[in-house]
Amino acid sequence: MKFASPSNKSTNQTIIMKIQVRLKKMIPSFFIATLMLLFSLQANSYTVNNQNSNTSDDEWTLLKKVSDISVYYKISECETQINVTDPSNFDPTHASDNHQLFQLKFVNENATSKEINFSKKTTTDGSDEMQTISINIGTTIIESCETTAKLILTKTAGDNYPISVNEYLEDFKFTINN
Repeated sequence: MKFASPSNKSTNQTIIMKIQVRLKKMIPSFFIATLMLLFSLQANSYTVNNQNSNTSDDEWTLLKKVSDISVYYKISECETQINVTDPSNFDPTHASDNHQLFQLKFVNENATSKEINFSKKTTTDGSDEMQTISINIGTTIIESCETTAKLILTKTAGDNYPISVNEYLEDFKFTINN
């Protein structure tokens, strides 16, 4: 049986000490590299979240949820094409509105398509111009100037249009036909 000689023991201790010194030197580098990686991931996450917040999905506001159909809206500007193409149809009471529209997004979570009725023109006297559409399973967006709801607020006394967006939202009609 061989016993470790004192010189082998000191050599082993020297090797262990050298490894410890190298590890001590590497720990700050490893720590700094880990911090840099974490900051990089955090910055990347912020960039992705910031880009996502600028997408059009974040601009939609929930209006109603009925029978597994969510209705979202957003208000945007649209130049009335009929005024441009056919001046004889020009309505001076709506000349200054540049045709604001009430874009609609329907999210149908049902297993079948549904028929929807909604106010094309919302009025305060109940004489809304209604539109009927069929929406498939999933998302349907109505955003063209000709097909979506028109956001017309009162221009003159007695014109039976809502006076504010809040009143418009209260008077907007939406029904689901099975």
